[in-house]
Amino acid sequence: MFDCKSANSYELPGLESIQNISRDGGRSLGLSLELDGPTIILGTEVHQLYEPVLFELSTIARERIEKLKFFQRKKCSSIRLQRQEITRFLRVVLGNATNITTQILHKSVSAILYALPELVEPLRKYGWNSAWDKDFTGYEVYHGVLEWHWLLMLTLKEEKECTEKTKSEQVHGIIDWKPRKTFASMYRDLMGHMLDLTYHQFRLHAVEDITTKIPYPCDCVKHMWLGLMILADTEKYDFWKCFNESMPPTLKDKPDAYLFKIWQINALAKLHEQKLKLVDETSLVTLPNSHTVIDDIVKDFLKSNVKESHARVFMILLKPIVTVLWPARIEVVTTLWDYYSVQLNSSFLAATDSLEAMGCVSPSVQGFIEQAAALAAPDTAHDGLDVQKNSFQMFLKLLSWIIRHYTAQAHKKKVQIIFNRIFVKIGPKKYENMTEQAIYNLGLMLLTMISATSFDNDYSRVSTIIQLVPLTNEAMKLPLEHTIKRITVAAQVHMGLLALFSSTSFNKTAHIGGFLKNFDVLYQKYGDRMHPAMAMMAEGMCLIYSKAIAQQSFDRGEICLLRPWVLKYLRHSSSDKWPKLVDVLSDSLNCSQAALGEEYIGLINQHVMPFVKEKFLNKTIAPPCIARIAARMTTYSVTSKAANNQLSTLFNTYVNAPEAGSEQVLLYLKEITQCSKTLAAIEQKLLIRQWLKMGIVFDCDSLLELTRVVYALEEFKALCEIPEYDMFECKAVPMKLFFRFVGKRYHEADSAVQMEMKMKLHAIFENLNKWFSEPKGIIRQRILAVLVLALKECPQAFYIKSNLSCMYHIAFQHFLLPFSVLVDRDVQHDLIEDIAKVWHSVMDILASMDYRHDPIVGDNACNMLNKWVPQFAKLPSLNDALRPLMLFFCGRNEDFVLFTMPRFVTTFVDLNRCLPKPYAVEVMQMLRNLIKYLVKQKDYGKITLFIRTLGLAVTQHGYMCNVTYPTREIAMEILFELLASTDEPSSSVSVRSKSGDMRGFGRGHICGGSLITPSTVLTAAHCLVDDRDVPRLASFFRVVGGSIYRNVQTENTFISDVKRIVVHNKYKPKGFLNDIGMMMLSIAVGANHPSLQPIATIVQTPPAGTRCRVSGWGTIIYDGPSSDILQAVNISLIARERCNDPSSYGGSIVQGMICAGNMSGGQDACQGDSGGPLVCNGLLTGVVSHGVDCARPGFPGVYSDVAYFRDWIIKNHSPSSLFQSSFLIIGMSLFYIVMMRVVDSRLHS
Repeated sequence: MFDCKSANSYELPGLESIQNISRDGGRSLGLSLELDGPTIILGTEVHQLYEPVLFELSTIARERIEKLKFFQRKKCSSIRLQRQEITRFLRVVLGNATNITTQILHKSVSAILYALPELVEPLRKYGWNSAWDKDFTGYEVYHGVLEWHWLLMLTLKEEKECTEKTKSEQVHGIIDWKPRKTFASMYRDLMGHMLDLTYHQFRLHAVEDITTKIPYPCDCVKHMWLGLMILADTEKYDFWKCFNESMPPTLKDKPDAYLFKIWQINALAKLHEQKLKLVDETSLVTLPNSHTVIDDIVKDFLKSNVKESHARVFMILLKPIVTVLWPARIEVVTTLWDYYSVQLNSSFLAATDSLEAMGCVSPSVQGFIEQAAALAAPDTAHDGLDVQKNSFQMFLKLLSWIIRHYTAQAHKKKVQIIFNRIFVKIGPKKYENMTEQAIYNLGLMLLTMISATSFDNDYSRVSTIIQLVPLTNEAMKLPLEHTIKRITVAAQVHMGLLALFSSTSFNKTAHIGGFLKNFDVLYQKYGDRMHPAMAMMAEGMCLIYSKAIAQQSFDRGEICLLRPWVLKYLRHSSSDKWPKLVDVLSDSLNCSQAALGEEYIGLINQHVMPFVKEKFLNKTIAPPCIARIAARMTTYSVTSKAANNQLSTLFNTYVNAPEAGSEQVLLYLKEITQCSKTLAAIEQKLLIRQWLKMGIVFDCDSLLELTRVVYALEEFKALCEIPEYDMFECKAVPMKLFFRFVGKRYHEADSAVQMEMKMKLHAIFENLNKWFSEPKGIIRQRILAVLVLALKECPQAFYIKSNLSCMYHIAFQHFLLPFSVLVDRDVQHDLIEDIAKVWHSVMDILASMDYRHDPIVGDNACNMLNKWVPQFAKLPSLNDALRPLMLFFCGRNEDFVLFTMPRFVTTFVDLNRCLPKPYAVEVMQMLRNLIKYLVKQKDYGKITLFIRTLGLAVTQHGYMCNVTYPTREIAMEILFELLASTDEPSSSVSVRSKSGDMRGFGRGHICGGSLITPSTVLTAAHCLVDDRDVPRLASFFRVVGGSIYRNVQTENTFISDVKRIVVHNKYKPKGFLNDIGMMMLSIAVGANHPSLQPIATIVQTPPAGTRCRVSGWGTIIYDGPSSDILQAVNISLIARERCNDPSSYGGSIVQGMICAGNMSGGQDACQGDSGGPLVCNGLLTGVVSHGVDCARPGFPGVYSDVAYFRDWIIKNHSPSSLFQSSFLIIGMSLFYIVMMRVVDSRLHS
């Protein structure tokens, strides 16, 4: 009948068996209880169960049971057979009980009953494994005893049904006199035995472990408990009264008796979860009408000296009974509060708790609220508690459940009753004597209770209760540290409650006012040591204001929080704390003005904005919230009575503060420009100025929002029209676009519009030097780049000669030529580096202006050279030091070099009574490095320029400077470099009239030419014809080369007559078509000639933009005299299409011609240079042909294309030495050296 298949098995057939037995006495088990014929029972053949036979069989059964009690070990199969026989006999007796007289039936039952051991005895004898392990002998004995007790009790139930006997009657028979057993007594005894069995199992486990254990040795015992409950229901018997009366006597003196009881009841209550129903849908288990059994256990709990670990176990076992298994009742929770109300000062820690569990205070108000919300939240499972949580929190979960339960049923009155019973237990004395822990526990309970219900009727009482708790307890005389902690915890509780109140319509004014009044008193006493409490208040304020912002309402006491403590907290809080509060305050200003009111704005100005201004105007980078709140307060000022003045003052305060961080200003600008009223109230030029200022610091993506605003301004459109695609899509730098299109509009506009634009730009860039306070690093570099960009695109628009506050004057006075930069002063290294990066560009800008006639521009140009070149010498890298001067000197505008260099020479190179000027050493070293570079690059045009500007001064310095000064040696090194530059051969020759040259050497110069083989000169065709364009005789000419001097013969001078000339057969003077010719020399140039060698000709014309050099003895200016020294200039090839522009040669440049020079003029070949060489990359590329005047803007020089005429050249001369390489040569004038030697010799004589 009872058979456990495995440990903790809940087999349905077993439950069904118990159910059936409890209903019909076992008649439905499928085994016939009637005797259908002769049957062997207990070794006796039985045909019918007569009363004598029944008594005899009872005696046999008794004897067998007695024997089984003494067996220590026997085969399990043998014991199982005996158990089955006894069980079958008792089932037969049960089936025939109604046909047997009561006296005989009772004698038979008693004979067996008094022989049966108690339920726990087999387990004691054979071990607890006997309850479920079939391999043990005790298994059969133990389960036999269970089923025999059960069957005998059912038999007595049948006896009760058939007849009623006096309960006091005694039975006399083969055993001693015993009290007569009835069903009631048997039922009570069996329950007692089962409780005793459970108690013994309870003692086997540690108290902390019983929550995970079940009080049944095996499932059969569980089924028997279920059977007892069913029988009590069917027999109208009080199961729970019997349960209380049947408790083992040993429990009376046990301190943990309440744990045993709740453990057992917890298990019995869970039987209700089986959900097994009879056919008529009646519950298997009827729950008690009253909870007196639970109430008694709770009272036992209160009377006991409870350990925290035991209290946790008790709450774990109690909670499912109260919340799930049985109907809800207020009394259990309020009775438990009797225990916890006197334990509030406890931290509810068990001996086994970890260090983490010992901290009582949540680190934040939000964490405190979340902790309460978690306690008030519904459990996902019945066993949602564990022994790691303290018992007080378990109580709060139970309390929140009962509140939540009645809230869901809309029983507002019952919820109020719960609140009343909780509050009534705490008197005034308890409030005064509360410790820090007690305040925390009380606050956690109040938060949990509020979180568990949607009814707000008791909020005022909760508010009053917590205000009764004093922030300090003077009577306890706590150390200062503990006093501050108490105040901090109290502040945390108040803020947590106020935050929850904010979700409803409850007015918090009185609560906040009372709390802050007490806090202010304590602040006067403790000062900044109250900061931890203020941190809690600040966090709570954030939570309260966040809800007010969501509700768009500040009329329930929120405004009362804006008091002096806010400013104190902000000023003394760490940088990772105060931004949260400022963020919330900033967000609050997004609410409508009606929701906030003037009082709120006034309090923000009084208690918040002083701190905001301090942070905004500080160099230290502040969080974005500072800029946001500053912008929103500025926006609010638009609608105030003094809108214009206040707005202007606030705007200028924030955007023009020299110490304010750029990130702050940009965010501020983005915020204020989102408001149309604010945007309309601010001058547009100020917005454009700030946009340009931010453009120095930020990229286009960061500026995008502000760029869209500025782009739409009428003032901006009046200055430039930038295509929308360029502005927003192509990722171009906004500053570059601005200046480029400002320049474009300026150049296209008439004088009136130009003047208007000048004034607008002047107003925008006024005080440019004050945009940033002492800019350094990347900011200074960007400012310099902006200045260069603006002046490069349109210098006329930013230059007002008479106005010293225009952008041009500011650029030079404060950035490019500041007064602090003098040669004799130490200048910051990074400033020198920054200037070096833009110096050449600045010089190019000045070169494009009227430097010869405008003394301001001219002085700036000379000062840029004089002030900075000595400073560049301080740069550690030789290349970095030389680069600015090198770029300037090698530029295209040689006139600008000629203009600026004299003052530079006078300042640093010229001698003062044979003594060098201050800082001449650094400058001379720079010049030495420059000439070395020019010589290395073989840039003879610039070497010539060097001689023209510095040759005489350096020569004088080298020969006349006092020998004790190092500059003399440096000057001599420069001279040696100049001499060395003349050592390489040249291919340039002078084509002359022989008769003219005979009258005076050099006077016969007609044209230039290039030696392309030892005996062939390539020149222009128009140099070889007379006035009627008829080729002259070869005898008319002579060729002179080997020297850079036109009028001086040296030992290297080469002179040869011409034996034949060749003019291109298709040469046409009109348009200078095919302007090329050759001269065959009578004397070939020797292969070892030191200063004259052929040059190789180019094969393919180089592309436009290629840098080349043209040289010759022609005039320097149009219609001027020929040069005595070979001149050279660097120019670039220009595309034929550009030269054929209608504004230039208008299509006259055809194949066979090359354009080279500068479209802006200033660099070109001139009269007397015709036929001379245009050399690109060391190869002869062109022959000087014609042009319009000399260096005229828009009309570069025109050259015959050597590559185009290559076949003609090869065809008309001997090709043997055509491809020999040679070097170009330009030297310095030895005249200066010779003269200086004469002067030196005269000085020494």
